[in-house]
Amino acid sequence: MKKISAVFLAIMMLFAFAACDGSTPADENGPKMPEAPISERYPDSDYTKTVNVKNAAELTNALNELESGTKIVLAAGEYDMKDSVMTDQYAGQGNWMFLVNEENVAIVSADDADVTIFSTDEIPNGVLATQDMITVVADNVVLAGLKIGTRHSDNKAVDVIGNNVTIDSCTFIDGAALYIAEYDQTEENTIDKATVQYSTFEKNATVSITSGVSGDIRFSDNTFENGSSLYLTGSRESGWNPTGIDVSSAVFTRNAFEAGSMLRLAYEAEDPQNDSLASLDPSVIADNFGAAEETVGDYGETIKFFIAN
Repeated sequence: MKKISAVFLAIMMLFAFAACDGSTPADENGPKMPEAPISERYPDSDYTKTVNVKNAAELTNALNELESGTKIVLAAGEYDMKDSVMTDQYAGQGNWMFLVNEENVAIVSADDADVTIFSTDEIPNGVLATQDMITVVADNVVLAGLKIGTRHSDNKAVDVIGNNVTIDSCTFIDGAALYIAEYDQTEENTIDKATVQYSTFEKNATVSITSGVSGDIRFSDNTFENGSSLYLTGSRESGWNPTGIDVSSAVFTRNAFEAGSMLRLAYEAEDPQNDSLASLDPSVIADNFGAAEETVGDYGETIKFFIAN
């Protein structure tokens, strides 16, 4: 009995070391669901102002009048943002569709409300303002309880540039992409805290966590359906990612990857900024990935694909 216990302890210690500097192995029980409704997790009392909206026009007005400390609550319905034009500018660009540029803001669904945000616009994909549907540039922002589709110009459905942004209980549909990356692209400007939890990524939806992201990354209780993907990208060869990525302190817990979903790692093997990807054990994200498929990218970076089985 003592011998069996010793062997079991040794196995558990090896598994713990594989968790990569504090990352947590996936739980076999799968994602958990939050116990409290959104109104209790993000109560009105935490904000200085609450605005209730029931259509895309009202949502656009609320965003244009946004103040720090605002909570926007969306009633059930479809919000087609095609006619939304933001009056504020960011990065010298105007005409954003859904810009969140004030701190300490929550944009959430009403409890039990089926809220879908998408856009049928015909704007060509060009500068950053035309690439994104929802762009979060401020810190301490929450998006919760939202079903998020794409905009007609197929690019980023949600672009997270701010620090300490939480994506909570959202569902990404129709191939929608969640993108988390620092825009300023300097070593001093990094995203050192981001949370994605209780969310579902339907077929062909993607999550990209990439340049300028490090530190307290929490990715828990999410579900990836067949055909969806998580990208961790640290390659800097393209010139657009000069700050690399560091997931050595990231926490991955209870994420479910259905058969056919994918984890993709891209990094420069000899770049110390990407050591965390080169040494990442995919089992800390999910325990049912197959063997790595490896290739070389357009900029000479190593790319590894892990397909869930």
